[in-house]
Amino acid sequence: MTTSKNKIVEHSEKISNSNFFSIARGLISGVKSSVVSSHNPTLPNGTEEDIWEEGGTLVYLSSAETMEVVSDSINDTSAGTGAQAVSLEGLDSNYDEISETIIMAGTTPVTSSLSYLRVRLLTVSGSGSLQSNDGVITAEASTASTIQCHLNAREGASQNSHFTVPNNKNAYVIRVSFQASKLSGGGTPEVEWKGLAMLFGSNTWIQVFDVIQDSTVQNVIDVDQPIMPLLPPKTDIRLTGTSDTVNTDVNVRMYLVIEDI
Repeated sequence: MTTSKNKIVEHSEKISNSNFFSIARGLISGVKSSVVSSHNPTLPNGTEEDIWEEGGTLVYLSSAETMEVVSDSINDTSAGTGAQAVSLEGLDSNYDEISETIIMAGTTPVTSSLSYLRVRLLTVSGSGSLQSNDGVITAEASTASTIQCHLNAREGASQNSHFTVPNNKNAYVIRVSFQASKLSGGGTPEVEWKGLAMLFGSNTWIQVFDVIQDSTVQNVIDVDQPIMPLLPPKTDIRLTGTSDTVNTDVNVRMYLVIEDI
């Protein structure tokens, strides 16, 4: 008989003793990799913000809702030169993974068929001659009227640091890469990065790590996790940044291993 404790040990050994390249290629049964790319182009001075292109702080939904997907460009339509269709990915009310294709209608919102508790990603799945989205595309909760995902013009895929561990999965953060640079004006930025997690059933964010980056010394920092903390199903994860100057452009990539349980 295999106990829960033995299963945890078995999975942990499978991850720690396996080549991560093999995991990325899908060669390890029950384990997969995920890369969460995020970007905040205008991190303000002295204000902590989530790392995503919408800016500010994501307002998490308390119940699943349909999404209103819309562009600020008339070229992002089913027969337009920009994004003709986008893939919307996230989690339903049970934290199970769901996705659908949205046929774009330019500046007219299109309501999703499915209801989302969390939105993970917007990706252009079909486009015209521009070969990408012409405008900013957002997914806004139909009832709460809050932006849940933001895709910048000509990027093809959203970049946000919000990740929720799906139902019946565990997650491990193995590396986080931070980059900060000055766009214009202000001094060379020093950025404080935080990784925050909220366990299912809690209303409290727990700080998982805190990193200070002085871009006069280095503008890229890699933080490895030699001992990977287990993040159980339905855990919300987000990354935040605080700069000491204006016009700070920041990028973060978070590398995870996801295992079936």
